[in-house]
Amino acid sequence: MRDKIDSPLFKIGILVLTLVPVITQAITIANPLKAKSFEELIDTLISFVITIGILVAPIVILYAGFLFLTSGGEPEKVKTAKNLILYCLIGLGILMLGKGLISVIKDILQVKGP
Repeated sequence: MRDKIDSPLFKIGILVLTLVPVITQAITIANPLKAKSFEELIDTLISFVITIGILVAPIVILYAGFLFLTSGGEPEKVKTAKNLILYCLIGLGILMLGKGLISVIKDILQVKGP
């Protein structure tokens, strides 16, 4: 046992283990996010989702129109196209109300802040 403790590899290991806290404290990682709090982070994420949703909604409606035009009068394809437009408009409405719903939820939970 004494031979293992006196080995250079063991001494280097102990030295490294004692220096790890010093090395890790010297490293600083810059915050890649603009948000300074969790609430700002959630607000940024919601704004991003709303933006993406507003950009995707017209594409989905155009695709549903394409399905409607190419359905050839088949009731199943017409129903699929109508449902796609309906669900897209419902989702777009929910996105438009998104910020307002967040405010209502904050009021219900009595959260203070912006």
